[in-house]
Amino acid sequence: HTRCSRDWSSDVCSSDLGSTVSHATAVNDRGDVAGDRSVMWDTYGGSRAFVVRDGVLTDLTGPNLFSVATGLDNQGRVVGNVYDLGSTDPSAFLSQEGQTMVLDDLVQPAQQGLWQIKQATGINDAGEIAARGVSTVTGQTHALKLVPVAAP
Repeated sequence: HTRCSRDWSSDVCSSDLGSTVSHATAVNDRGDVAGDRSVMWDTYGGSRAFVVRDGVLTDLTGPNLFSVATGLDNQGRVVGNVYDLGSTDPSAFLSQEGQTMVLDDLVQPAQQGLWQIKQATGINDAGEIAARGVSTVTGQTHALKLVPVAAP
């Protein structure tokens, strides 16, 4: 974790992160900020999704993954997109309560395998996620609204 400034007239996070470029992509009513920052692995450059909560920056995805945060709700849940190192094929993620999960892994069993959820673009306070997915049946790309359901 890295301490970050809450003074929005300056950088959200200082340059001691090893990053020279960062992007804020979402802010919630509590003042949390989600975004991504540039990182370098060996000869690869990319970005890593983060959230700044109470002045503390937390990376949302692990090493050797490119990621961007695209949405943040008032409960602190963050959505975004993640790529394996060297891949151009994204997967969507949800980060909540300290855990980051690929959205494909959260689909109800009856619907698993019917869609590949490629991008998450936003989340509202009801936990509904705006996304883009590809049908494994037709190969067509569709706009999706993912709705949370209670665990069985």
